[in-house]
Amino acid sequence: MPDAIRDAAARTPWWGRVTSPRAALAAIALCAALASAGAWLASVSSPLAARNLLPHVPGAREIFLTTLPDDAGRVLLVSDRSRATTRRSDAAPSGSRYWIHRYGDPARPELPDRILLSSRSRGARLLVPVGALDLDTALAIPPPREDAPSPRTPRIRSGLVQLYVDRLFAGTWLELRFPDRESDAKGEPLRFDLVAIRGNRVRCADFVLTANPRYYRDALIEGRMPEGAFVANALPGGPELLLAFYADPTRPPDALAAPISVFDELGLAWGDGVPTLVDDRWQIEPLPRYAIAPAGPERRDAAARLVAVHLAARLEPAAERERLAEGFARWQAAR
Repeated sequence: MPDAIRDAAARTPWWGRVTSPRAALAAIALCAALASAGAWLASVSSPLAARNLLPHVPGAREIFLTTLPDDAGRVLLVSDRSRATTRRSDAAPSGSRYWIHRYGDPARPELPDRILLSSRSRGARLLVPVGALDLDTALAIPPPREDAPSPRTPRIRSGLVQLYVDRLFAGTWLELRFPDRESDAKGEPLRFDLVAIRGNRVRCADFVLTANPRYYRDALIEGRMPEGAFVANALPGGPELLLAFYADPTRPPDALAAPISVFDELGLAWGDGVPTLVDDRWQIEPLPRYAIAPAGPERRDAAARLVAVHLAARLEPAAERERLAEGFARWQAAR
């Protein structure tokens, strides 16, 4: 190479020089390696980045909660992802409006708060994080319809869902949809309270699980004892009777099947606002139990996919995630 050309090349900045194919390939490989390392570090250190990479679970039920900008105490609920996005052209955001009440478990502060959604026209929905569940009972196959004391007995529907709050993934939760009110002969909705009984202790709420009961206390003052073909729920904390207690004293209460303890949930949700009454007239132990069956392979596999995504999102501290993973593995192995 002539000296003049060599001197000109030396005076040219490095970014202006012609790059050889080998050097270009080396630069591309280095950039790709740095980008991959950066993406890996982001996924490890940033939960938000990890959640953006979560796979979609086919067939999973999804629930989207959107906080109302003008009322933080209410949310919109939809189960369609496309309806969870607010567009400028929309006159009003879509979804069903619910009051929202969040509450935690002092014994498990590392878990996300439970979510109670209530609407006088749509009833109540309770969302419990998967880490708080006893999997054997919460995911067991619910009792068949003929196991109810009466074919008209209302039902509590439940199942695992993937929850999104303001479009952010919030994990896997157990959703309980409490029964809507029936209508009387005049088309008016029947009024009832929810009464949870364990042993001789009683906790009452209205039909949307808020601490505003009336009918059981009225019956207690009048000395009336609820009667009916009651069936209790077999739960880890002991048998529990859950009643829909109607305002009409001529209608017997309906026993409801629930996969979790409503007695405990009322205490966690409202504290002293829902006092525990002592009624020694109750004898829960001799009552029959709802017949439930362990979750089958298909139900377990569906739950495993949801829990795997939940753990990958790293929503709880590492110790709590490890606890959930170990408990779920034991539940899976017991099939």
